[in-house]
Amino acid sequence: MTAKDFVDFKSMSNKVTNLAIGDDGQKIMWSRNRQLFVMEEDPHAIFLATAYGGVPRKMDVYRRNRRFFKTPQTVITLVKVFNASGIPQAKKTDLLSLCQSGQIPNSYRHFFESLSVGAKVQETKMED
Repeated sequence: MTAKDFVDFKSMSNKVTNLAIGDDGQKIMWSRNRQLFVMEEDPHAIFLATAYGGVPRKMDVYRRNRRFFKTPQTVITLVKVFNASGIPQAKKTDLLSLCQSGQIPNSYRHFFESLSVGAKVQETKMED
């Protein structure tokens, strides 16, 4: 993976309304899950299994409560964490100040000085 592969999911997280109830109406016990995966055929759902190789339970993340469930048809804007052309100037300044104060070892100083400064971060739109 490279820096261009990282996406900030914080903006998308406020659209998720259900992380507690499975589609079977039972409460999700997160500490008991051993497998978690997403299928391309059902991108609005998380599948959870409590045993390796066990039967997964489906949980639609847009479900509002046990009875009502509606998948929103909205456009989600995903923001890349790092711009391919460089990091923001403020971040580089902060990193260099950490080098000067000794918080980051001096052996890494040359790396942080060589980082390029880029423009605004690229946004990617995804259809729900």
